[in-house]
Amino acid sequence: MINRLCCEIVVPILWRDPWRYSINYKNKNYLLAMIGFSLPDNIKEFLNSQGIQLPSILHQSLLFDYFSFCESINIDIMNSIICIGSSFIQFSLQQEFYNLIMRKCSELKYLDMGSSIKHQIYYFPEAKAHLKSLCELKCETCINYKFFYGLSRICQNIQRFVIINISPKTVYTGLIKLIEVQKNLKYFEWRDDFLANDNLCPYEEVFLMLEKKADILNNLVINLKYRFFVHSTLQKIILKFHKLKLLMVNGYVLISKEPSSMLIYPDLEILHIDYITISAASSIIENSGGNLKEILLFNTLILNIILMKNLLILFVTFINIVL
Repeated sequence: MINRLCCEIVVPILWRDPWRYSINYKNKNYLLAMIGFSLPDNIKEFLNSQGIQLPSILHQSLLFDYFSFCESINIDIMNSIICIGSSFIQFSLQQEFYNLIMRKCSELKYLDMGSSIKHQIYYFPEAKAHLKSLCELKCETCINYKFFYGLSRICQNIQRFVIINISPKTVYTGLIKLIEVQKNLKYFEWRDDFLANDNLCPYEEVFLMLEKKADILNNLVINLKYRFFVHSTLQKIILKFHKLKLLMVNGYVLISKEPSSMLIYPDLEILHIDYITISAASSIIENSGGNLKEILLFNTLILNIILMKNLLILFVTFINIVL
């Protein structure tokens, strides 16, 4: 019912990232049927011996080799599709599916590891040839740090890196190594998914390593929930990213008393900051090179009132001492 030429054009586009759509993948039996159709015969026989019957397709063959167009892996969605049988069966099916993607896709560009990856995919036979082209990575910090070490041996050209920090009780050494080896990192996003009031920030070394990418990074998005991680590290690091086009900082990271000569972002186009004084914001705008398109500044008035109040208290204290 559809023009064949149109179909041949559209299908590869839709299947570049088939996990991006807002649908309930868990109930899509046709996806599981397509996976089952593409599995090796010995795997199918093994599943049959375990009493697992995969959904079948109506035709002897598929119109397209759909998975050959795929350029992405979303671990959580894939695992939701493969949710049949025992945990052992699911684990085996997941491994075969990842193997299938590695064999068929010409190059892998996007990997969303979520929080549930259990397979060391960098050890798969064709992993090196496919993972070295990875340019987007999204992950959660609850993943075993050894997994990041494994990726760091292959994936060194990630351009977009999104990290969701699940818990402060995390070993960050693997993530630090993965950041260190990147040669073309353009976009970095760090998002805390918990609230903490500790005086010490456990992931300070992550941002110290990120500082070494100041010459290539042009998009920095940080959403912190560590209330006391204010002046020590991140504030100083932000001042060194002079090539930023996008700067978003949510959380109690105060940008205030730095010399205007330090607040220079000549390519800056988008500026979102939670805590910044009016004087610091003025310096950034003045030194932006006229490229700013969007500015959102929160709590500037509150901060200036607080600073004025503190100065007043100091002045009154000084007068009392003198008297």
